[in-house]
Amino acid sequence: MTGSWKTQLGGLLHEVSDGIHTAVAFVNEQRSMNNEALRNQVLGTETLSRKNRELKRNNTKLLQEVSELQRVIATRDERIIKLERENRNIQLSCILTDNDSSTTIGEGKKDDYHRSVVAANTHWHDQERAERVMVSSAKRLAVETINAIAGKDSVGSIAEVAELTAELYNRTTVSLEAICNAHPAARRDFLQVAEACLADLQNLQEVRHEIVERLPELLRVPYID
Repeated sequence: MTGSWKTQLGGLLHEVSDGIHTAVAFVNEQRSMNNEALRNQVLGTETLSRKNRELKRNNTKLLQEVSELQRVIATRDERIIKLERENRNIQLSCILTDNDSSTTIGEGKKDDYHRSVVAANTHWHDQERAERVMVSSAKRLAVETINAIAGKDSVGSIAEVAELTAELYNRTTVSLEAICNAHPAARRDFLQVAEACLADLQNLQEVRHEIVERLPELLRVPYID
C-alpha cells in the first residue's frame, strides 16, 4: 500500500508540476505578447506625435508664406492701380495738349480741364475723388470733341433717340396689354380692341421714321456712357 500510495502521489505531483509549468509558460507568453503590443502602441503614438508636430510646423510655414504672398500681391495691386491712373492722366494730358484751336473747344475750357488734371495729380491720396475728376473731365472733353466733329449737338440727338425709343416701347406695350386683357371678352369686343391697337401701332411708323432719320448722325460718333 505504501508503494502504491507513493506511486499515485508521485504521478499526481508530476501532473500538478506539469500544469504549473504549462500555466507559467502561458502567462509568460501572454505577458510577452502584451508587452509587444504596448511597445508597438507606444511607438505608433510617438510616430503620430512626431508627424503631427511636423504637420504643425509645415502648416505654420505655409501660413507665413501665404501671408507674405498676400502682402506682395497687395503691394503689386496698389502699384498697378497707381500706374493705371497715372497712365489715364498722361493720356488725358496728351489729348488736352494735342487739341488745337480749330475745334470748338476753347482755350478757357482747355485750361479748366488742365486744372482738373493738375488737381487730380495733387490729390492722389484721395483716390475716389481723383478718379471722379478725371472721368468727368474725360467725358466732357470727349462729348465736346464729338460735337465739334459732327458739327451739331450729338448729345441732343442721343437724347431725342432715347426719348423716341421709349415712346415707341411704351405705346407698343400698352397696345399689347390691351389686346391680352381683351382676349377673354366677346369676339366682337376683342376685334374692336384689336383694330384700335393696330391703328395705334400703325401710327408709330412716324416715330420709327424720326428715329431712323437720326441714325446717320449717331453712327458717325461713338457712344458716350
